Amino acid sequence: MNERPAEPASRDPLLQRVDALILLLDEEHRRLCAGDSAELEQLAEQKLGQAQALDRAVREHGEPLPAELPTALGTLHRANARNAALLQVRQRYTRAALAEMRGDAPAPVYESAGKPPGGRSTRLIAQA
Repeated sequence: MNERPAEPASRDPLLQRVDALILLLDEEHRRLCAGDSAELEQLAEQKLGQAQALDRAVREHGEPLPAELPTALGTLHRANARNAALLQVRQRYTRAALAEMRGDAPAPVYESAGKPPGGRSTRLIAQA
């Protein structure tokens, strides 16, 4: 999903940590898309541990930091933001479903005929 540079054996350990965290975020993305809640909890713990280890490693590395680090961290940030957005959507759907089951839901977004309440259905949905 994300572009990663080739990993030669001499790759800086900081960059290797960033790459490992990006791989974990890619796995998290796959699990979010699949709706695998049990696996997501375990991945969240791993992600936190790896992020903390990366933070410590950056502080302990000293100067100069690898020139590629800002680019790698940008890729890491984008992958994390993508997952956060997907998680927000899933949470919104879950909250709406729970509210509907409790009977506290606002007016439905669409009716069974595929049209907004009191509105006209789209042709494709109506034909389905």
